[in-house]
Amino acid sequence: MELSNRRTRRRFLFGLAMAITILAGIFSGRLLIDRGVGGSEDNILFYMMGLNLVAAEKLETMASGAIDYYTIRIDDPHVFTRLNLRKTYLNEFVLPGAIYMAVSRTFKGMFDINRSYYPLFLSQAVVFGLTAAMVLSVICVTFLVRTTKRPLHLWALALTVLLFSLSEYLPIKGNAFATILANDKFGDVLAHLGHLLVRPGPQFSPIGFTPRAHFSLLMIAIFALRWSNRHDMGYLLLIGLSFVHLSTSALILFALLAVDIFLRPSMFKKPQTAALILLAAILILSRQTMWKLMGENGPVILAGAGVFALLIGVGLFLPVIRRSITMVYSKFTPVRNWLMGSNKIAADLRVLIIGWIITFLALFAIITVFEPFDPLSRFYFWGRLHGRVATILWPSVVFGLFVQCGLRLMRQENRRRKSPNKMAIAGILLLLISAYPGAKSMMDGQVLKRVAIDFSKLDQRLYGNPMTTLPPMGFEEKVLYYGMSKSVDLNEDYLQLILR
Repeated sequence: MELSNRRTRRRFLFGLAMAITILAGIFSGRLLIDRGVGGSEDNILFYMMGLNLVAAEKLETMASGAIDYYTIRIDDPHVFTRLNLRKTYLNEFVLPGAIYMAVSRTFKGMFDINRSYYPLFLSQAVVFGLTAAMVLSVICVTFLVRTTKRPLHLWALALTVLLFSLSEYLPIKGNAFATILANDKFGDVLAHLGHLLVRPGPQFSPIGFTPRAHFSLLMIAIFALRWSNRHDMGYLLLIGLSFVHLSTSALILFALLAVDIFLRPSMFKKPQTAALILLAAILILSRQTMWKLMGENGPVILAGAGVFALLIGVGLFLPVIRRSITMVYSKFTPVRNWLMGSNKIAADLRVLIIGWIITFLALFAIITVFEPFDPLSRFYFWGRLHGRVATILWPSVVFGLFVQCGLRLMRQENRRRKSPNKMAIAGILLLLISAYPGAKSMMDGQVLKRVAIDFSKLDQRLYGNPMTTLPPMGFEEKVLYYGMSKSVDLNEDYLQLILR
């Protein structure tokens, strides 16, 4: 009878933790959508990720036509960096794009009859598509963490989501860019980083609406699997996440490989693990388009790192070189033993944080002293590299800290019995605090009206004078990509109206 009661209580607490996580994520995510979604170029491009699944050739033709049109009219490298970037990276967010596409098709039939309603159609596709992707990411991470069958992991996830929900109310400036190393002064770099971590906002919060937000939230499931001795499943999930945000998956693959090579090299001796990691590297790296953003010296750095890794790999088959590598590696054994001495969670977190700090300081010193990168590659790649990695890993770090705190609280028998009840009470109270603003924004419905007005302005500009200029991150860029989307959806060339 007592055993049955324990099982019932355990199931109830599992269900409660899942319900709190999903409700907090949905209401808070909806609030971030209400505050952050507009008729922006990024949101149009998110929708185009879905169109790219069914009309890739047509979109590429239009993008090439735009590049040819502006080549004879504009002499600004920044313009063509953005045009080429937008042309090649439409395979970045395959799964979110598929969700946006599926949602948009439910509305399309109603507006095919009257083409003047296209701005309203696109606004519904964007708002409801982003909402659907956010909801699915929250549900997926909840059920993935549930597979570990560890109540503490579920409660840590719930508290992590609640913490990021409440961070939106902090009186701290938000920041829409992760370009921390684009700042020249170290104090400005740290201030920028602090803004990203303390109040990530709609762009970087794990419960935000962008594909990178979905990726950072689902990253928690990878660490939950790793900390449940399922490293292979973690790498397998990373392959899946490469279809959520491709370029970020490559950065995380390098980070996880570095951690495992340093902490647990013996795992690579298993043929299935080595094969899985090789498969992950092939599937993720072969589809990348971010290499073009690294600048003139970027490919040299990348090629040097690749040759170095290849030489080490080949050298492992030679006994003499293998013994030398083993001798060098053995010198780090005391450090590894110290890191692994506490537990695998603390070890992973320490190596990730220390590794990020070391590479961050090294890259800042290189940029400050040698200035090896041109301004565009610094702004689009090197300046935001560590900022992007920090925002992606930060929710998992917070999750790990909650797990660690839970483990300490439950070491004593009397605390072990009371902790689940306390976490349940805290979770319910925090949910009540964070849910009301999100629920209110859902009832107001202002975001759909705002986005529709923005798209109506873009639609009107399509019928104006030719667009002979294209200021980077300006209004004209929105018009250009709006025209591409409308051309595909309505099967008529609307770009000829502005590119003539």
